[in-house]
Amino acid sequence: MSFFQLFSRYLSIYQRITVASIFDNLFPKIAGLTAFVCFVYLGLTKEISLFVFASFFGLSLAGIFFYFLKFSKIPKKLNLIFIKDTSLRKEIFTYSFFVLLGAFGSMLALRIDNFMITELLGEKPNGIYSTIISIIGVLSIPMAGVFSIFTPMIAKLIDEENFSDLNKIFQKSSMFLFLVGCFLFVGMLSGLEYLFEIIKNGHELKANYQVFVIVGVATLFDIATGFNSQIIAMSKYYRFSVYTMLFLAIITVVLNIIFIKYFHLELLGIALATGISLLSYNIIKLLYIYSKFKVHPFSKNYVWIILTSVIAFFISYYIPEFENKYINLIYKPSVVLTVFLMFNFLFNFFPISQLRKGNLKTLLIGK
Repeated sequence: MSFFQLFSRYLSIYQRITVASIFDNLFPKIAGLTAFVCFVYLGLTKEISLFVFASFFGLSLAGIFFYFLKFSKIPKKLNLIFIKDTSLRKEIFTYSFFVLLGAFGSMLALRIDNFMITELLGEKPNGIYSTIISIIGVLSIPMAGVFSIFTPMIAKLIDEENFSDLNKIFQKSSMFLFLVGCFLFVGMLSGLEYLFEIIKNGHELKANYQVFVIVGVATLFDIATGFNSQIIAMSKYYRFSVYTMLFLAIITVVLNIIFIKYFHLELLGIALATGISLLSYNIIKLLYIYSKFKVHPFSKNYVWIILTSVIAFFISYYIPEFENKYINLIYKPSVVLTVFLMFNFLFNFFPISQLRKGNLKTLLIGK
C-alpha cells in the first residue's frame, strides 16, 4: 500500500488520477467481496481467504506500476545527494514527522466514534452507525480526485505567494465539490426510504434517519470548505494541522460522552457530536487560512446551490409515488437530477457543455 501511494502521488502530478482511483478504490472492495465469498460460500479456510484478499493489493500495485511506466522511466542511477544536505534532511524529517502525526490524528479523530459507540452503546448500534457513515462516505469520493489534481498546484502557488490564483482555484474547486455533494445528498434523501425497504434490517436504519441527515449536513459543510487542510499542509504552517486534529479528537470525545452518558441521546448524540466537531474544526481552519493567506472558498453560487438543493428536495418529497419501491428508488433521484440540471442551466454553476472540450482542471482554473 505504501508503494502504491508512492506511484499514485507521482501520477497525480501529471493529473493522471482515473486509473489510480480504480486500483485504489475498486480493487479493495472487490478483494473484500471475493474473500467473503471464498470463506462463507466456497468453504475455503480463513488463511486462504485472507491470502485472496491480500493478493488483490498485489494486483493493484502491479497495475499502477505498469501504468506508471507509461509516463516515466525508472532511473538507472538514483541521485541521493540531497541527503547530504543537513538542513534539508532535517526539514524533510520534521515535515514527514508532522504529516505522519497528522495522519494518525486524523484516523483517531474520525474513527474514535466507532470505539466509543461499541464501549458505551454496544456492537449493534456501532454496526448501524458504520452503515450510515459508509453511505454518507459517497459524498466525499469526488474530493479525492480533485485534491489529487490540485495539491501539487497548491504547493506551487503557495511557494510563489500567488494568493490571487490560489483563491480562484480554491473557490472554483470548492464550489464544484459542493455542487456535486449537494446533488448526491439530496438524491440520497429522496431515495433513502425506498433503499431502507429493500435492504435487510432497513427498518433499523430508517429509525435513525435523523442521524443520516445530521452527519450528511456536517459532511457537506466539510466538502464546502474545499482543500483547506491541503493549503495548511502545503505551507510553512503545516504544524497547525496537528493542533487542529488534536482539537477535533478531544472535542469529539467530550461531546460524545456528554450526549450519550448525560443526555442519553444514543446514536443521535453521536451524530450531533460529529456535526459540531466537524463544524468547529473547519471554521477554525478557515479563519486561520484567511488570516495567513487572505483566501476563502465561498462565493455567491453557494446561495443558489443551497436554494436548488432545498427546492429539489421538496419537489422529490411531494411528487406522487409509485406502488413499486424499486421504481421510486430510481424515479425520485432522477427528478432531483433534472432539477439540478435545470438550475445549472439557469445559473451556470458548472459549464457542463464545455466538459467535452476540456478536462476538469481546465474548467476549474479557466486556463
